[in-house]
Amino acid sequence: MNTLEKTRNMRLKRLTFMFSIIIVAAFLLSIATPAYAFYSGSVYQGNFIRVGINDYGALGVYDSIFGSTGFQYPIGSEYESLATGWWGEGWSLFYEGERVGYSPDDDVWGTVSLSQPMITVQNLGYKTIHEIILTTSDNRVRITFTYTIFDNEKFIILRTAIENIGTSTLYELEHKRIVDWDVWVRYAGGYTNYWGMDDIRRPDLHLTVAFKNRTLVGSVSPDTVYMGFASTRAPSDYDHDWDDYYNRGFYYPTHFSIRADGTTAYAGDYCVVYDWRLGDLAPGDEVVIYQVYGAGDSLDELENNIQKAFNIIRGKVIKATGFASVANMERGRDFGLASLKLNKALMTGSLDMLTFTAAPTAPSSFKIVLSSYNEYDNMIYVKGVIFIDDEPVATTIVIFKDTGEVLLSSKTVFFTGKLAG
Repeated sequence: MNTLEKTRNMRLKRLTFMFSIIIVAAFLLSIATPAYAFYSGSVYQGNFIRVGINDYGALGVYDSIFGSTGFQYPIGSEYESLATGWWGEGWSLFYEGERVGYSPDDDVWGTVSLSQPMITVQNLGYKTIHEIILTTSDNRVRITFTYTIFDNEKFIILRTAIENIGTSTLYELEHKRIVDWDVWVRYAGGYTNYWGMDDIRRPDLHLTVAFKNRTLVGSVSPDTVYMGFASTRAPSDYDHDWDDYYNRGFYYPTHFSIRADGTTAYAGDYCVVYDWRLGDLAPGDEVVIYQVYGAGDSLDELENNIQKAFNIIRGKVIKATGFASVANMERGRDFGLASLKLNKALMTGSLDMLTFTAAPTAPSSFKIVLSSYNEYDNMIYVKGVIFIDDEPVATTIVIFKDTGEVLLSSKTVFFTGKLAG
């Protein structure tokens, strides 16, 4: 065998060996790859914070450019406070004998599994809305996580909607959220934070705070960074001492409080689990919980930021009462004494109408989702869709400022009335 043939044979053997290695690696990867992507998601950056929103409704992604990202204030990997250590940010849901949950480190777990996420993103200029829709494998529950990230705020808002899409009542519904704050642990020598519920200074915020004594970038004097998790709906109970979120309720929960002067005696590697016991949920009904993740350079600023987020959530509601009718309704059935409510902060609304036969019955409610809200000198002009039997119908709403007259029209519903109050 000449030298050329020997060289060719050696190359062939190398290629065969390399190809075999690739085949084996591909096989091992295929059997090791989970059904869900633990750390997949999207990273958003505003002027103050950077967050990573996981495809399954938690904060915590691994990004090829930004690395591990959950919640960063100030922006930078050295200021990461959620996607570090154990990525314990996540949620769980219980109904009857079923359970399901997710966190980046634990993946999807439970007696039922989840559908692949349906994700939509809207960039509205000053804020981005990131929505994730998941359905349980028994086709009984739809869970929708809607994150709102603002360009110029130190907080994000999470709207969690739990909807019964089955044909029978969901009994004993319970929802938990776990938030494992590890504030700036990468360069701080361990996972120790100061902890407490802010229930003495601001009990209305349902705010758990974790903070660390450090000097903020750009500060002229030593300062303390504060991270917080809050809810507009008071939790049924909460635990600061690593009680797991795989089970209903809590066993001997630990409650820490921040004193009136803003200090706390509790320092350690803790986390917070909020538990909402929501009762029974009838078919077609949903329950909504609003949560806020925020930061501040002081406890006062954090509280103010959470309050600002609450104001956005609750928004300014424009109310009107008057007369409404529905096209193609059965003869002899009239609708009247309607109540129109528009929340211009959340871009949502509802139209409640009383049905008259022999006597008034309970209001029929029609949901409205607004697509635009334009205010002029003498009028307000709103566009959106109204959902009737889950079918979207284009809707126009005009509000005349001088007279207070309100007009809503679509091909199905007509409303005329006056501003209330």
